[in-house]
Amino acid sequence: MMSSLLTFVFFVPGHIEPSFAQLHGMLGGHVVNIENYQFQNTIGCSVTMQLTDSPPSMVVLLSSDSNLCNTFLTSFQNNYLVVSEVSFLLSPPPSPSGNWNVPVFTVFSATIYE
Repeated sequence: MMSSLLTFVFFVPGHIEPSFAQLHGMLGGHVVNIENYQFQNTIGCSVTMQLTDSPPSMVVLLSSDSNLCNTFLTSFQNNYLVVSEVSFLLSPPPSPSGNWNVPVFTVFSATIYE
């Protein structure tokens, strides 16, 4: 069984997105929910992931990349483990219901493990 890597390294300075924290790392777990999510000028996905930690914890991953959203959908449909490269969002966009109740990350990559 794989554990989530909750150790973060400092993100490369000078990133153009001011809402990113300087925390970057890898998270692994199972997708328990995936929904379309409207970003400013594009549609992406909001992914709720149960991390493989003990005890398990939940996070939300946001992406506007359709390929990443399809990877998460495949993981959800087949109950595959997925590992993602992420950055913590200091000021995430609002959730459809108002506020997120769990940590929110943006996603750069996703790899499925069957």
